[in-house]
Amino acid sequence: MKKLSHFLTPSFILLALTLMPAKLQAQIVGANAFLQGSVVEIGVNTCGAYGSNVLPPTGYHPTEFAGLGFVADSDLDGWDVGTPDYCGDYFVPGSPVEGWQIQIDGTTWTNTDQSCFTSEVPGDVVSYDYTSGIYTVVWEGEVGSEDLGITQKTILPEDAGFFVTKLIFCNNGVSPLEDIYYNRNVDPDNDQPWSGDFTTDNLIVFQPPADDKALVTSEGLTYGCYLGIGALDTNARVSYGNFATTAGDPDDVWFATGGYSGSGSSVGDIANSIAFYVGDLDPGECVCKAFAYILNEDDLEEALALTGSYQLFADNLEISEVSEVNTCQGDTIHFEITNGDEYDWTWTPGTFLDTDEGTTVVCIPGDTVIYYLTGTSECGTVYDTITVNAYTIEGTANAGPDTVICPGDTINLQGSGGFTYEWVPPVYLADVSDPNTELQAPLTDTYYFLIAYNELGCSDTDMVYIDLLPVPDIDAGQDKVMILGGFTQLIADGGVTYEWTPAESLSNPLVYNPIASPEDTTVYYLTGYDEFGCVGYDSVTVFVQDPVYIVSPNAFTPNGDDLNDFFRPVIIGPGTLLDFQVFNRWGEMVYQWNGVDRGWDGYFAGKEAEIGTYLINVRALDDLTGKELTDVGSVVLMR
Repeated sequence: MKKLSHFLTPSFILLALTLMPAKLQAQIVGANAFLQGSVVEIGVNTCGAYGSNVLPPTGYHPTEFAGLGFVADSDLDGWDVGTPDYCGDYFVPGSPVEGWQIQIDGTTWTNTDQSCFTSEVPGDVVSYDYTSGIYTVVWEGEVGSEDLGITQKTILPEDAGFFVTKLIFCNNGVSPLEDIYYNRNVDPDNDQPWSGDFTTDNLIVFQPPADDKALVTSEGLTYGCYLGIGALDTNARVSYGNFATTAGDPDDVWFATGGYSGSGSSVGDIANSIAFYVGDLDPGECVCKAFAYILNEDDLEEALALTGSYQLFADNLEISEVSEVNTCQGDTIHFEITNGDEYDWTWTPGTFLDTDEGTTVVCIPGDTVIYYLTGTSECGTVYDTITVNAYTIEGTANAGPDTVICPGDTINLQGSGGFTYEWVPPVYLADVSDPNTELQAPLTDTYYFLIAYNELGCSDTDMVYIDLLPVPDIDAGQDKVMILGGFTQLIADGGVTYEWTPAESLSNPLVYNPIASPEDTTVYYLTGYDEFGCVGYDSVTVFVQDPVYIVSPNAFTPNGDDLNDFFRPVIIGPGTLLDFQVFNRWGEMVYQWNGVDRGWDGYFAGKEAEIGTYLINVRALDDLTGKELTDVGSVVLMR
């Protein structure tokens, strides 16, 4: 989520222009600090003046001077393009003059020039910082005899054509301080590096109390390089005239006396100045003032908006001026305010926060909430709001109804309720991120959990139980035997619906009890389905046999020639002769087979039986069906 600092407006047009790539850096070299933006470069020395007394790091402009003041690619076309390539160094050429004065109850202290030629307020560059595209260098000093602490912050947005000086004056003593004035003085040498001319056309553009802002400008006479110094403060006054910072006192600049002019214009190698009436300071009291060096008059208000700037971050992402964060209930948000250490911050309400004070706050929202931020400092009070939209999708995840699945089958799960999804566990699933993924032939019953996420990643979970059904116990019955030309009935069990194959010799292949009339031994395959559609298989064999017949010879000749000497019925087919009897015409049984011998040999009671016709009674067993067969006939005994 993108955000802008609270006070910044998106009016910088510099990014839209084609610039030569610049090394963006802020560095401390010795006791000097250097800030390098893509349009502006600045040197800050040990006494808080702009104009370093050592060379800047490699890559800065220009390189012909012994130090760096303030250089700008003011036409925004790149440092090596245009006429001239760039403007300035504004402070350093010739006799470098840029510095400041503090006046307390008629006594003045001065820190000025590149070499700190006059340095009456001891102090040092104590830090630099780069956050959210803004460089900040801090110089701190103190007028020891008066216990007046001075903090000077130099603020440079990396792509801006201006920089801002923010001043904080604090009475650290036990006595009041009266009639405090501050003055900033610069000798602008806008065109000098290219023209050699130190002369500028200097103009008072705005002057309180007639105006609600103060601005004095200078333009080079050869190339028209522009420099302005101004403030959005009715307690500020601007002037031109004199030259050195020590040429007067801050109240001279304020009242435009002692060689300073507070209106009109003048051409010359003269200084421009801005002064503030700070007023009286009670013990422990602080006052904040700010001014800006600008390259374009239209940048004044935008530049000085930075004096109250800070940035809001949520989980290291800068949030917009609307300051809205979308998150999930129960998630953790780390809020941070950068460039806001000078303020004492309070957060209201304290709901869901680990603390309601400071620049670093942890929020674990349980619901949507609006936080009101108040920052108080000697520079004033700032306000902001952060709306935390804490979303939940609890109860929206739907893993679908519990269901059953047949062994080896594939079904589609029926998840819904999210923007993205994840199924757990992933086993047997084709795509765990698909709410309707295929469940492919699971080997066991399983609970599946569906985690449904909305666009913010908020999650809800639902569960579905997948019941793996057993394989149906389909039974096609016992194998069967039948006589060719007959039929048998098949009986299926264990299912609800059935299908028999092959179907050609069946009365109906789709019933559980079809009549089978095969002409050859046949294996019938049974597919059975239970009430859930699960399938099982079995088979049955129908053996087809020829019929069993009893054949009895109608004559025999027991004459000892070993041809047709015995009578015994013959069983055709898979049968067994059980027994047979022979009767004469008077009904006497002349022979009964004992199951061992070769049959009747034509003798009765030890004598040859008479020639004639005899009755026979035969009994046999059908070995396949187990049925008993009988036959009654006659045989003729011949000699």
